[in-house]
Amino acid sequence: MLKRIGRTLHSRAVAFGGVGLIPIAWMIDAAVDVLFFELNGSYWDALFHPDGHEIWMRGFIAFLLIVLGLIAAALLKSHETAEQQHALNQALLEKSANDLGDKNLALKREIERRKAVEQRLAELATTDPLTGIYNRRKFDETLQDEVKRESRYKRGLALIILDIDHFKRINDDFGHAIGERAREADRFFRIGGEEFALLTGTASNEELTDAAERLRQAVEAHDFGLEQKVTISLGASHFLPGDNCASLFKRTDEGLYQAKGEGRNRVVLL
Repeated sequence: MLKRIGRTLHSRAVAFGGVGLIPIAWMIDAAVDVLFFELNGSYWDALFHPDGHEIWMRGFIAFLLIVLGLIAAALLKSHETAEQQHALNQALLEKSANDLGDKNLALKREIERRKAVEQRLAELATTDPLTGIYNRRKFDETLQDEVKRESRYKRGLALIILDIDHFKRINDDFGHAIGERAREADRFFRIGGEEFALLTGTASNEELTDAAERLRQAVEAHDFGLEQKVTISLGASHFLPGDNCASLFKRTDEGLYQAKGEGRNRVVLL
């Protein structure tokens, strides 16, 4: 506010400055007349009693000074207005930048929150809540991907399906206990009430049988805190030329039911 008042007074002072110069110009003109044109005349007569020509000349000079003062005041006012507008624009720009920064920060936090929610939803959609391992949906997706990859690269894809013998209830430790026996390269899934699937890579039927047998022995030896031992039956099969997801799963599942039909707690490789 004080700055605005000061600028207004400044522009008015410039405008009136032209008027203030008129007496000075009058005295200078009188001195010039005495020194150069009326050598025998009196300075005071030239100052206070000019002839018609001098009055006209001094009037013109006065008018010119007033006009120049007004022009200078107008230019100064225009400059001050431009400065004020620049300052206002700068303030608005800074405010907009601050507001935009706050909005960007809020948007970043919201994006991070939504990503966390989406990640959690994705985990819930593909994870079995009881055992903490992957569910049937994740198994179907992974099996399709692995079958496509095996059809191209032929790295030795194998599937093991296991079923808990004489199933009565699932302990929270069951899925984790088996998972601890699976290698990092293996993928373990709960695909049904008491059924689990393991996708692994083995080079031969002997390796696949040995892996399934070690898994069976680990479960049999584990203490689940039940009144009786928990055993599993397993079907195992390699991916064969011409196989697809359905044929590999069906053959492995047939091996599982053959193992159960032969007395349970065993591995059948088909």
